[in-house]
Amino acid sequence: MTPPITDWQQQLALLAGMPEGICVTDAQGRLLGGNEAFRRMAGFPADDPASPIGHSLATLAPQDEAPMPMATDSYRTRWLRPDGSRINVQIS
Repeated sequence: MTPPITDWQQQLALLAGMPEGICVTDAQGRLLGGNEAFRRMAGFPADDPASPIGHSLATLAPQDEAPMPMATDSYRTRWLRPDGSRINVQIS
């Protein structure tokens, strides 16, 4: 029997083709899933789509950088990719 598809999985499926990197986290900030653009942006291999699953988004931030709060519920920060490069991101 196939497990039921959750609401976030359905939403992510709708966003799969978007050029923006989109991910879904749980209440503790652990990554539940992300579209292909998110995996490319974060530097995780396309052939291993589950690689970031279960990790906190905070683990993607370099230790020497803090989030830059914005006036809204979002903020800007930089992520450290597995290859060691850094990328600017906006979290909202």
